[in-house]
Amino acid sequence: MTKVEAELFDYDLGKDINEIFNNNERFKLEPNALDYMLGNPEEQEELTSVRLNYIRSIKDEEQQINEMTKYLKDTLIKKNFPDELYEWVSRDCLGLKYKKYEIEEMKRKYKINKKRELKAKKEEDKKQKLLIKQKKKCLIRESKETIISF
Repeated sequence: MTKVEAELFDYDLGKDINEIFNNNERFKLEPNALDYMLGNPEEQEELTSVRLNYIRSIKDEEQQINEMTKYLKDTLIKKNFPDELYEWVSRDCLGLKYKKYEIEEMKRKYKINKKRELKAKKEEDKKQKLLIKQKKKCLIRESKETIISF
């Protein structure tokens, strides 16, 4: 038996079998392991993946949206888009679109945050202008070293 074959069969079966599978790196289940396609490739509408079916089978809507967002971010759309865009696309794919009141609430929060930012910026500008004004009013004594040569 070669070294590779011996390594493949080197399991201590005297222990609990679940512990072997949970602690061994070769048996760790990654989300992309479930990502293979099911269905007829000629019929694109019926083409789906096991991971997508798993995400759709989750009962909790928030968890379902979070899983779909991770799926889009990690595998399908590997760009550096904001998380809000991924969440929006996830909701659209799952058929859990935002309700009208949710959109209004998002707009309201956005406006509030913008007003706060503008107010903070105005206060900072005011402080800067006040400092400049005070510097203009004060006499500033400058001492310079001069060398006179003849």
